[in-house]
Amino acid sequence: MATRVVKFGCLLLFMNALMVLGQPLKPFRFADVSRAVGINPPKRDKVAGPSIVDLNQDGFMDIVVGNHARDPVDVYYGSRNGSFSVMPAFVRKGDRHGTAVGDIDLNGYPDIIVSIGNRGTYPPLRIEYSSPSGALKLGRYGAQGFYGLEYLFDVRLVDLDGDGDLDIFATGAFDRMQQHVWRNTGSSTRRFRKVTTNAVKPILFPIFDPFVYGFLVFDYNGDGINDILLMSNGIRIFRGGPNFEFRNVSTEVLPSTYDGKIFNSAAAFDMDNDGDLDIYITGGIKLKGKGRSGLDLLFENRNGVFVDISTGSFLPKKGIRPGIAAGDFDNDGFIDLYLPHARPGSKSQRAIDIMLRNTGNKSFVSYRNHGALGSRGNDLTYPTGAQPIDFDRDGQLDIVVTTRFNQGNSSNIDGSVFLFRNIIRNSNNYFVVKVPVVIRGRVTTDAILELKTSQTTLFRRVGGEGEGRVQSFNNQVHFGIGRSQQVRSVTLKLLRGPTYLNTLVGVPVNGIYDFVV
Repeated sequence: MATRVVKFGCLLLFMNALMVLGQPLKPFRFADVSRAVGINPPKRDKVAGPSIVDLNQDGFMDIVVGNHARDPVDVYYGSRNGSFSVMPAFVRKGDRHGTAVGDIDLNGYPDIIVSIGNRGTYPPLRIEYSSPSGALKLGRYGAQGFYGLEYLFDVRLVDLDGDGDLDIFATGAFDRMQQHVWRNTGSSTRRFRKVTTNAVKPILFPIFDPFVYGFLVFDYNGDGINDILLMSNGIRIFRGGPNFEFRNVSTEVLPSTYDGKIFNSAAAFDMDNDGDLDIYITGGIKLKGKGRSGLDLLFENRNGVFVDISTGSFLPKKGIRPGIAAGDFDNDGFIDLYLPHARPGSKSQRAIDIMLRNTGNKSFVSYRNHGALGSRGNDLTYPTGAQPIDFDRDGQLDIVVTTRFNQGNSSNIDGSVFLFRNIIRNSNNYFVVKVPVVIRGRVTTDAILELKTSQTTLFRRVGGEGEGRVQSFNNQVHFGIGRSQQVRSVTLKLLRGPTYLNTLVGVPVNGIYDFVV
């Protein structure tokens, strides 16, 4: 049931109002189970957030974590008993940055791609392919098609020409073109080719000084074509065209370009269950230095034009939120937001992360009594990202958080990985739809899933909602359905592809449903 949040000048009155309105004082509760389930990484610098994916398609989600510069990528494979086993990937020398996951070769098993900085460690992008056996195999550099010396930070797998396979969008710095696009050719001898046509150039040249801090790929206007939002010391949005075409429409569809403000991550999610994608944008930036504080923004999508409804939505206005995990953590039917939180300064201690509970009324209530990564007296690291994951398949979304070192702090320079299990129990129900990775030669990345229950209609994206410097691909799409006890139908709409409908007759709630094509 949606509630209305009233702003009181007194904390006691505010808490009493929450109880009167039915808003629980502790709606979330998480417990750190990292070490108990086998996540005990060496002290390495987690340069970006985690990528969540089921690489071997065994039904249990895996975690991909990039380490900076001297260390390989860590891949944590989930299992039936809830524990993880770790394997290294991308062991060859490279200045590793952001990771992305998706099925590049259309074999039904998602692959991993990592972006590389430092021109001395060629090539700038590297792929490890997943096989049916679950093993990862490094793609031959000559056959991947990355022949330049681009200096890259982030990478995103996305279909940009509507042919059903995954192309590449990447961001970087120190080049004439700081954003980059490659087309997936489908060839095993040269998988990708650089795209620099006039139609794509508007998004390639430098947009921000010094560079882009984060990206968000989504279809904001519902035309079936992916668009791209870029964040740094301002915000820009580019409308995608049918075939590697981009046009800067920032002044047409954004309330402002927010020049001089600092942003780093965003989530595209249906905040109010009206069928379109709204945006939450996190403020501030912290790479390795002291960082800069910033405010968060909330945009409501009104027929393809965004309206700033941040005022009155109870959003953070200072500090830094590096990354965002979007999911229905209390299964009430509305997507909540977990915000990793950092303070400016090179030796500031670990801050308490923020959980924003979606009230269902276009506003949020902030909680810090959730139990996930509270203040740690000797922890001088700061977060680089977070993602939702249901690692034990109990229908309750858990959270993965990665952290890195504070530059200049010699006593504690390394980061870690934390898994927080959702231990709250309430009477809400859930429904998970397992979507095929590929359907008739087309990936399901960024497809829209519509679930109709006995009480409401809900919309989710296949893959994930929150992005910044990494990309997840979770094909087990989670719906909290509140008190609904019956699901009626689920519809899958592929971007620029067909629509598939499954009627759910006699299918129980509180389980995982395999979508049938």
